[in-house]
Amino acid sequence: MKRRNTEQREWCKQFGAQLRSFRENCLLTIYDLAESAGYSPSTISRLERGQVTPTIETAERLSTALGLDGEHTAKLRELASFRDKTEHATSASDVAIREAQASQIRIFHWATIPTLLQTESYMRGVLGATSASQETIEAACSSRLPRQSILEKTIVHVVLSEYALRSQFTNIADHLTQLAFLLELTRADRLDIGIIPSSRTLTFLAPCSFQVYDDTGVVFLADDTEFECWESEMVPKFLTLFAEIKSAASYGREMMSMVEKVMQELGSPSH
Repeated sequence: MKRRNTEQREWCKQFGAQLRSFRENCLLTIYDLAESAGYSPSTISRLERGQVTPTIETAERLSTALGLDGEHTAKLRELASFRDKTEHATSASDVAIREAQASQIRIFHWATIPTLLQTESYMRGVLGATSASQETIEAACSSRLPRQSILEKTIVHVVLSEYALRSQFTNIADHLTQLAFLLELTRADRLDIGIIPSSRTLTFLAPCSFQVYDDTGVVFLADDTEFECWESEMVPKFLTLFAEIKSAASYGREMMSMVEKVMQELGSPSH
């Protein structure tokens, strides 16, 4: 495992260096590329520093945004394809394996309800709002129930923002069903769900949504893509950040009241 992590880190650095070279040759700033590719500046920065694992789809989006020709696009794709060689892909099935192996998972989502807590219609809506292919959407939906089965045996801590409750990716009826499912999940013994009220003043800055698996790895949930970062030195930083995030959230009856309030507002005649 240590050798594979070393190989992964080296491939990430090579991808990042090549991406930075292409970007600078195009006379683009990180912000320019982020806007053109549809990623956040922090995601581009982490990719260039080799801190996260890119996908082939990511390479293609970046190539299009950079206007690369076929040869240079192939180069970026080749550097991203190491995921298959090192068995570190972050497809839905691979993330499911990480989830199944973990004894404790910490999840922070700002804009959406996380996969482990999603209904099928909500999941389809979220993925449909991205560049995900129909094949990717079907694969994710087919793995939903098996992935959610870990809630019966794994300790899972989830923190959402109130914004995630209000962000609609489906029709109102399906969104209300999703929120009702969220309330139903509060009865799970090994799952705790916290929500950060939009009115709460925050003392931390979370660069993106993320999931921490035990003390072994982090998956960044940046934009519509999952990026792995299995570098041990990163984990303590995100565990500390999650503790800060968790302290800002509301739990129990207060959390349930927030969900119920949003449901009432969405179900009112004005909507």
